[in-house]
Amino acid sequence: MENIEFVKLTALQTFELVELEVMAQDLGNMSYKSIESEIQKIGNGWRLPTMNEIIIIFKNKDNLGLEQNWNYWTSDNDIDENWWSGSFNKQYGLGIKCKPKKPEESEEIISNARLVRSVLNSSLPKDRILLQRYMDNGNGLVSCIQSQEFSIDQIHNYFSKSLQNVNHDFNFDEPFEDLDAVVAFLDENWLETLYEGSIITDLKETESRNEFLKTCNSNGFGNVVDKLVLIYNGKILFQTE
Repeated sequence: MENIEFVKLTALQTFELVELEVMAQDLGNMSYKSIESEIQKIGNGWRLPTMNEIIIIFKNKDNLGLEQNWNYWTSDNDIDENWWSGSFNKQYGLGIKCKPKKPEESEEIISNARLVRSVLNSSLPKDRILLQRYMDNGNGLVSCIQSQEFSIDQIHNYFSKSLQNVNHDFNFDEPFEDLDAVVAFLDENWLETLYEGSIITDLKETESRNEFLKTCNSNGFGNVVDKLVLIYNGKILFQTE
């Protein structure tokens, strides 16, 4: 397929900010197996969106002309290998759910598809510290639910404020000298002191956070990921276990 029309969105993916190119038209209603075959024919990096990306796509539905009352395939599956899909209708709004069985085993289960591809977002500011919080939903999916950019001075102030209610002997009278000092501070003190503060919880919420939380296991069973990640110029320099 040549000369494909697409719309650009900004989306959070795992450990990086990317610019998301979304096809301007649906691929059509078909089984998961048929979708995979069509994607191979199209090539050029086009793929099904992740669950987090489909949430962002639905939030931009008016610009993309999404079909009402149709499910859309995603590339994500849960711990039982059921595939997540998203839907939107006027009465109930956005819905995220799992298909009842593995779609590759049945040609009868059909959904629509809106393909995407990701490119590096060159418009993002360089030389900024990016802190992100990742959680899982207890069903095999991990999402970035909070994210915020900082300069060296800003992250110094953020850490100081986040630890106001924690007993510590850190000296915040002067800012960190450089990025290495920030990473060393996290490496040396996270498990002993920092996790007791609100460093991980005070970050700004991402656009997809609320919809992702709706998919979480309500009793918390299986929720084992709550991770802080520090990224600088596209590289992960620190992450908690």
